[in-house]
Amino acid sequence: MNRDIYLKIRKEQFKKINNLVKENFFEKNLSKKIIGEIWYRQEFEKRNLTTIDGKKIFVISPGERSSFIHFDFTKAKILVDGKEYVLDIEVHKNRSDWFKHKHDFSLKDDEGILHVFYNFDTKRLIEGRKIFEICLKGFINFENLYLFEDLKEIRFKEAGLCGYNMSNKDYEYLEGLIISAAEARVFLKSEKFFKWFISKQQEEQLLYEQICEVYGFANNRDNFLLLSNLVPIKKIRKLIRKYPKSQHIEIIESIFFGVSGLYYDLKDKCIVDDYVLKIYNFWENKFNKFFSKKLLRDKWRFYKTRPVNYPYRRISALSRTLANFLEFKINNFLTNLLENFSVEEIFYHLNNIFYQPAEGYFSKKCSFTSKEFKKPVVLFGEEKVSVLIINVIIPYFIYYSRKKKDEKLYSKILKIFENIKLAEKNNIVINFSKNLIKSREHRKYFLSKPIFVQGLLQIYKDFCESFYNRCSDCYLPKIVKQDYIINEDKNKFDFIEL
Repeated sequence: MNRDIYLKIRKEQFKKINNLVKENFFEKNLSKKIIGEIWYRQEFEKRNLTTIDGKKIFVISPGERSSFIHFDFTKAKILVDGKEYVLDIEVHKNRSDWFKHKHDFSLKDDEGILHVFYNFDTKRLIEGRKIFEICLKGFINFENLYLFEDLKEIRFKEAGLCGYNMSNKDYEYLEGLIISAAEARVFLKSEKFFKWFISKQQEEQLLYEQICEVYGFANNRDNFLLLSNLVPIKKIRKLIRKYPKSQHIEIIESIFFGVSGLYYDLKDKCIVDDYVLKIYNFWENKFNKFFSKKLLRDKWRFYKTRPVNYPYRRISALSRTLANFLEFKINNFLTNLLENFSVEEIFYHLNNIFYQPAEGYFSKKCSFTSKEFKKPVVLFGEEKVSVLIINVIIPYFIYYSRKKKDEKLYSKILKIFENIKLAEKNNIVINFSKNLIKSREHRKYFLSKPIFVQGLLQIYKDFCESFYNRCSDCYLPKIVKQDYIINEDKNKFDFIEL
């Protein structure tokens, strides 16, 4: 099996989904409370977000939770077509719930409201109100949604039909299937770059945003994306160019902490640490005036976040990484690597740029006011560098090779993918592998390499996630048991006409 055959089977699977399943597992479990939490955490795609009548929306702050009967959040700051509004937020699963709950009659005419909903099930007009409406359907990535981790575990309480006792030959075939799925995964990730990139300047900014998201980890990736929007890479270069190289990291940190709102921790406190005082003064005296829009400290999430992964340490790691990109553009650096260096050299340079050792103020602390760790802790480790390479660098490399129509570069990229060493621990994949791979020895092997983990994740997403409790309708058992192949060379299948 190869990538193209896998993508064709995937396409047929999705056709079957459209015929058999109107709502997937996650949509069935959505509620007003969960959508409200998604809004508060900002766990949805913000690029190209618009109101239902086409106005561009940018969320500065999602607001504060409200106990008032009329709405769910208050004092949200929203840009609508570039104009800033302070609005109250009402959240529903269905747009029609607005009318069922009689909000038309409970609000004053001069109140500004943002209505956030998931299902656009009615086009009925809301009259006489200053109201903006956004539909989140199509903007929520359920695969990566932090809120649904517990729901995803439910899937594997009962064994599905795809797992059975395999021979060594079967495992060889399964390995080919998983590798094909992994290649398909990064190939599909490269598609987004074709949709986003319009100009070279925009290309670098969007790459920068993608990198920032990875530094945010699961809990704060949306906040890091917002931070990258409020502090564009071009603006960093412009502000920093007249300062000596020895101060670059400090200045970038001072700007990020200022725009993030995390200096709020220092309010009304006597700053005793020389380093903190230095970057705080940088911000207050030199850079604050250049940034009118800032995040609120309350936007950052610390619940269920290990102290070593607090945003202070992530910002420090990101600042050190960006200091490497002040003299050359990110996209130019990456394409030069791909074109002119060997696979081993590419790994060396990527690790040299993105890996951040246990150095600096935040290698010993998790916030401005915390106690010091017993020993310094790495700011951004090798495992996270692997995650960044898989989710950002390789998809961008594939986009570049496809744009150039260069098969040699594409083959080189696959070698890079195959040679990534550290696999990310993913609970979804671990549980899915127990269902699919009965042999502990083989399961350990398939969880040992990032390319296998990515392939298993893609198979889970394409098949299991789509057919919760409907194994009999799924193609995966037939694919795993090889019941479907008539002649692979001609891409013929007994239940699919490709």
